[in-house]
Amino acid sequence: MKLKPSILREIAAKETPEDSRCSVIKHNYASADDVLFLEDDVQRIILDVPEEESINSCFDKLITGVPCAILGLEKEDASGHFLMEDILFVEPQPSLPITLKLSTGSEWIGFVSGLMFSSDQSQMTTKHQLGLRLLSEFLRHESTYSAKRIVIVGNSIQYEKHSDKQARFISRKAQALSVAAMKKFDDWLTSLPLGSGNHPIQGISVDIVPGEYDCASQLMPQQPIHPNTLPKSRKLAGPTDYLKSVTNPYYFSFHDRKLLVTSGQFIDNIRLYTKNEDPLTLMECLLQWGHLGPTCPDTLATYPFTDKDPLAIFESTDYPAIFVSGNGTGEQPIWRRASLKMGANDGQGALLLHIPSFHSSLSMVFVNVHTFECRKVCFDTDNL
Repeated sequence: MKLKPSILREIAAKETPEDSRCSVIKHNYASADDVLFLEDDVQRIILDVPEEESINSCFDKLITGVPCAILGLEKEDASGHFLMEDILFVEPQPSLPITLKLSTGSEWIGFVSGLMFSSDQSQMTTKHQLGLRLLSEFLRHESTYSAKRIVIVGNSIQYEKHSDKQARFISRKAQALSVAAMKKFDDWLTSLPLGSGNHPIQGISVDIVPGEYDCASQLMPQQPIHPNTLPKSRKLAGPTDYLKSVTNPYYFSFHDRKLLVTSGQFIDNIRLYTKNEDPLTLMECLLQWGHLGPTCPDTLATYPFTDKDPLAIFESTDYPAIFVSGNGTGEQPIWRRASLKMGANDGQGALLLHIPSFHSSLSMVFVNVHTFECRKVCFDTDNL
């Protein structure tokens, strides 16, 4: 992969005259010159892909780290080349078929990502600030969906560009910019009806998933945001689960459905290294590959686990009924059912939901976990 960033090329570029350097920032590193390797603990060999449409379609989706089994033979006229005849992936299956159920009206759950609070008020547009206020008002008085659970899917605070110039170790009198942003996020959370007995509805529970810009570890899987960063809202919620800081990725059950939520880093990283940039297709591939982060630790930092891989999706036990990825770059949420087999179009797998950042879309999504109905609620004042 010639376009992939390399520290060696960066060092060499320092010796290159300024006028001959490439100033274009790449947003996708895939190219027609890329070569596919099959690698194990001992060796690796170049894969030659036949012209069969079914195999070629799989080849275009492959990235570094995908676990698979390949049938083929080594070419006699080309040493070090392996002619692929067939390829199999893990393709974990749900323990029971994922079927739709009748709605009782109480199985709605809300998802919102990319709230993007900032320490600098000028970094937040008037429309963004008003959208956040309308969102909290809506959640206080919401009765249409009777949603008792909201999941905030990462990037609750912004990346402070000017914080790069701040000293790595600041003095006692100084304060990191992220601290002020977290205070604003904490104040906003206190405006929600956290806990039981809150009016006009009987309270909601909020799960906070960390994202790329949040005050949490950057290694995957991300650890929960420390509760001491949200003192006011924690006090309001009390010693209950009405306000929870959770991991990324986040597995949980709701109305007998298993849900898997991620903040989007897996999809964003994979999109850099594949020709297929459709987020739902990539989410489907992660399920079929049986791994949430195949590019870890090559291009996405992760903890070095030795006994068990927490990002692996094992058959039946880890396969979700609903798979949510947040912080999309578009303005519209998209969703569809996944296929259980690579190359199939059965639509019998998990419900895939890719939600955009609230910062850009000013919207959230409600999902009925029984019927898989998805509804977008917009808080853009231009649409009022």
